[in-house]
Amino acid sequence: MTSRYLVDAPTSAHVTIRECEGESRYRQRLMELGVRPGARATVLQRTAGGGLVLGVNGARIALDRSMTRRIEIDEEA
Repeated sequence: MTSRYLVDAPTSAHVTIRECEGESRYRQRLMELGVRPGARATVLQRTAGGGLVLGVNGARIALDRSMTRRIEIDEEA
């Protein structure tokens, strides 16, 4: 597995969340949505503005580009 940020993951990539950076209120909100260290997720779709839709624990979560730059992942080969 290679470590990088969610913004760089391709569509259909299966990833494991490694770390969420940024202000504590944003990290807390991501954790409430299930985006927390150790969580497995799938990049379902990319948006026109550079964000993406992430599948986590059966939920679909839309994240903007600035947020995806703060989420460090391990991508499964």
